[in-house]
Amino acid sequence: MKEVQDPKDLYVLVADQDMVQTMEALLNRGEGLGIQPISYAIAKHIHRDPGCRTGASQYLRDRIHEYRYALVIFDKNGCGDHSEREEIQRKVERDLVANGWPGRSKVVVIDPELENWVWNGSNHVPRILGWTGRYRELRDWLEAEDLWPPSAAKPPEP
Repeated sequence: MKEVQDPKDLYVLVADQDMVQTMEALLNRGEGLGIQPISYAIAKHIHRDPGCRTGASQYLRDRIHEYRYALVIFDKNGCGDHSEREEIQRKVERDLVANGWPGRSKVVVIDPELENWVWNGSNHVPRILGWTGRYRELRDWLEAEDLWPPSAAKPPEP
């Protein structure tokens, strides 16, 4: 007879590796965020943003009894739906509720993309890249090297 285990706290489904790393960093900082440690798993959907938008409920169906809560995170840009961010979230959340996650799931549609939040003028990225205090110089250099088009919000390959 198989032993029934208590469900883990959170299952996070994301669209890409950047989101995996971001969520791991956040969830491993429980004390710094003022929350108790939680048990979790993070997975990247094979079909990235569109897969999270259209297939999250199917993907998470097998995890209904293993986890107390589910979180789905993907970028609006590239998800295949041109509706407003809030409407996309509502659609995916309704689908999750209809497929066994009522009151236990949340969807976050990031707009602009996660990478845009990194390239926001903060001095943290330049410091990490060895350009401490020189965000404008770093951007100018990236533009000069054709790595960041002047009209773009972020480098195309962040």
